[in-house]
Amino acid sequence: MIARPFSPIGAVAVLSAACSARDVPLFYVAPESTGSQETGGDTTASGGSHQGTGGTPTEASGGSSVAGMPSGPQGGTTGIGGRAEAAGQGSGGAAVACATDAECASGWFCHKPDCAAALGQCEPREVFCDARPNPVCGCDGTTYWNECIWRQVGTGSFLDGECGASARACNSRTDCGSTVAACARLYFQYPTCPALNGWTELPPGLCWVTPARCDPGATTDRWIFCPPPGTTLPPPSQRICMDTCTALNYWFPVFLARPGDGCP
Repeated sequence: MIARPFSPIGAVAVLSAACSARDVPLFYVAPESTGSQETGGDTTASGGSHQGTGGTPTEASGGSSVAGMPSGPQGGTTGIGGRAEAAGQGSGGAAVACATDAECASGWFCHKPDCAAALGQCEPREVFCDARPNPVCGCDGTTYWNECIWRQVGTGSFLDGECGASARACNSRTDCGSTVAACARLYFQYPTCPALNGWTELPPGLCWVTPARCDPGATTDRWIFCPPPGTTLPPPSQRICMDTCTALNYWFPVFLARPGDGCP
């Protein structure tokens, strides 16, 4: 599925409570090519298009709790690797063929032309990444915040845009197969919060990898906790709002804040 141009002001999407998290994109991004590869099958986008206005996020290292709501996000990526010296990557700087990351030098990884390829070549991990979202879908079914984040911690290859039909479902971050991934549970309308549909345990989420430190200014949307079973939504003055990056890392379900929901 081709990504649509991203607007910093935001795009309004028509959302249906009947849609699954795989049906609508979380971000619309510019279709510029940054080296992603085709795999013989399209990856459809997931999430929901939206941009809101400012707010005070919970800190990525902890998070507050309100009215019995659990606190503590799952974290994000850590700075991994660094650029190794080219001298270890083949005579005269020639590319080194590889089948796995283990065949590359420390701080390098095996980048393949597509997810079905058996061989690739060793490339250096990124050190510094932009905080702006421009998601890519890894071969592991995990959506990465942008290509640079994928180059820090991903492997194999990727497709532009969020994972769709190939998205990796999860009940906890351990299901994502990475210590830096999060099991995100984002809902796009308050009535779709699972607590309102009689749930007694957390519904499955989708695997995401975000920057290690969330920049609240990278996106304008704000998110609010879905009320736990047996509780009601706190009044607007008591709701805790968080940015999209923090919301993706938070294991508890959250819903997109709308005007009048209490997020500045």
